[in-house]
Amino acid sequence: MEDGGREGTHWGTEAEQGRREFARREMYRVQCLDCRQVLSGRRHSFTEYVYCENCCRYKLRRLQAQIDTLRSEALRAAEKEKELKLASQRAAFLSTWSQDSSVSHGDLSLDPWPPFADVALHPCDGPSVLAHRVILAGKSPAFKAMLCNPDLQGEAQLHVPTMITIDIDDMPHEVLRAFVCFFYKGSIDPKVMEEHAKLLYRAAKKYQVELLETLCEEWITKNISDQNALSNLELAKQYDSDVVKDAILHAASSQIDRIPTYAGYQSYVEKNPALLLELYEGSLKMMRQKRRRKDSVGDYHALTPSRLSDCCDSSSGNNANSVS
Repeated sequence: MEDGGREGTHWGTEAEQGRREFARREMYRVQCLDCRQVLSGRRHSFTEYVYCENCCRYKLRRLQAQIDTLRSEALRAAEKEKELKLASQRAAFLSTWSQDSSVSHGDLSLDPWPPFADVALHPCDGPSVLAHRVILAGKSPAFKAMLCNPDLQGEAQLHVPTMITIDIDDMPHEVLRAFVCFFYKGSIDPKVMEEHAKLLYRAAKKYQVELLETLCEEWITKNISDQNALSNLELAKQYDSDVVKDAILHAASSQIDRIPTYAGYQSYVEKNPALLLELYEGSLKMMRQKRRRKDSVGDYHALTPSRLSDCCDSSSGNNANSVS
């Protein structure tokens, strides 16, 4: 009897638990988060959101598609990286020379780099700088005119001395070496550019190296100060550089009262007053342009909706009168 009573109590307990679980489930309504389909439950007291089977499959397909897309993009990025690395290697192969492959020329006064050179450039000081005739002539029309003899034709052009010498009296050794290295590497050491930007700019103008000219102009315009404004303006006027000139005038127009404090101002008063006059006139002209732009913008923002409508009405009336 005791066992039967305990067994009945056990079954009664399970039945009670089942009823409670059923009642608990009936209190919740399960609804799909995407399509809002009610999956189970009747009451609205509590709602649980899940994904139904169709929505779950749809989301899985979308996630799989995104994974496939990301994988393909990663593969393309890896291929692009390989192409970039290969292109960099090709560019390095075509534009640079190994510093270790120097060849002795039997003359200790000559710079041993680059190897197999056939042109010696003599600066105003220091040792000569070596180069290759084909490189200089291919990237500078001025060097091409100096190195190629138009009177010789065909194979006669090839019969040139083993080492051609050219005197470069307006450049020191450091500047000349940086200038020649630019023909091979397409870049200038920032320290050399900082110290000799003007000399490199003059060399670029003289030998018609447009890329170096652009780089020097960019560096000069970014480093305009009270110490170099007048000398840079003189340089820009000498070589007709509107880029450098406009940058100096723009800087001077913002603080025109500081012009007398520029480095070398008194010396320019004596030797080149026309340059100072041009600086003042250009700065004043740029100041007027700035004020006109500022006033026009201020007038536009000052227009209220009523004034704007009045202006539109007046303009439309004028147009109608002109048509009539």
